[in-house]
Amino acid sequence: MSPSGDAESRERSTDTGELPREALRIGATLRALAADMGELMGLEARLAGITLAALCGLAVLAGGLVLSGWLLLQLGAVWWLGVYGISTGHALIGAGAANLLLALGCWLVAVRRSRHLTFANTRAVIGQLYSHEPTDQGR
Repeated sequence: MSPSGDAESRERSTDTGELPREALRIGATLRALAADMGELMGLEARLAGITLAALCGLAVLAGGLVLSGWLLLQLGAVWWLGVYGISTGHALIGAGAANLLLALGCWLVAVRRSRHLTFANTRAVIGQLYSHEPTDQGR
């Protein structure tokens, strides 16, 4: 063998000796990266939860403000009708009836809109999935 052939074989043996250490180093790096990514995902999930809780609190507050504003508008309407000679009792009954009519209208719109929730595209995709699979039940 030539001296250059011995040098090549020594380099290969040195490289193969380094290979397990490099693999361990890469494995440790990947584990550290996975741990960091897991920690980051956990922190982001926690932040999302805190934000969701704050948004829910703000929604409840906004709902309360809208409700109190609506009640004050009704009170003003009843007072205004009272100024023009309509008794307070009749004005309150009228305001209550108007509220019930508005609620009925909202309910009818909700029922009509709920009929459009057929999820046609999702059902089509699911139907395609089932049509390609053989079944024992003869569907």
